[in-house]
Amino acid sequence: MNSYTPLPIEIEKDITVFIENNLVDDWCKYIKEPIKDKVLDLLDTLCEVIYYPLEQEENNGFRLTDMPFLNGSKRDFVYINTAQTTEKQVFTAAHELGHIWAIDNYIFEKKDQYSIALEDADRESIINRFAAILLMPKSTFLSKFNRAYDAYVGEKKRIAVFDLFRIIVVLMDEFFAPYKSVVMRLYELDITDEKLTRLLLGEDGIEKESIKLVQQKIIADLGFVQFQKPTMKKWIAGLAE
Repeated sequence: MNSYTPLPIEIEKDITVFIENNLVDDWCKYIKEPIKDKVLDLLDTLCEVIYYPLEQEENNGFRLTDMPFLNGSKRDFVYINTAQTTEKQVFTAAHELGHIWAIDNYIFEKKDQYSIALEDADRESIINRFAAILLMPKSTFLSKFNRAYDAYVGEKKRIAVFDLFRIIVVLMDEFFAPYKSVVMRLYELDITDEKLTRLLLGEDGIEKESIKLVQQKIIADLGFVQFQKPTMKKWIAGLAE
């Protein structure tokens, strides 16, 4: 179930500042350009990442903390389900990175400054917002949305739903983000309202299977072959150690 209670704009700003302060050295460039699937490499520098396909499991991934090594050290492990599509793996990596950086604790330390009362139930929403901001920074997202809008809508007075689907798929390619995440980002940045968001997600008016078929057609037409395909990767760096 999606949350349509928007987090205060101050949280968006604070998460953005947090990302800017924590992306160091070679990663700083991704503040201004999409990080895309490089987030998997970033995650790999901060924990042990296990890639393995579980086709009957809906869980995209999870984190285990303080797992002991033979040398007495402890390390976080993150599991990525590679039976999921590549773009979902990317968002999962960004989400788990938010847990490793404890972005929810960072925001809760500032909760008295916000216009709404935060509760523990909001922690996952904060982590998801972090992942969305990391993959789709506001200024870059708006710029690329406007470019796609001009390309597919132009001087039309009304935008057709199919044109909006095409814009979403283009943004998926620009940021290597899942369809649902792009749709929610449009809502978070006040580009779409709740009614349209529900329609785009198949919650009201259009069946989810029909939406998936439209996505597949547009992805094929535009030649974005990397989407909606699982990698089935089986890997953990330094397995012997």
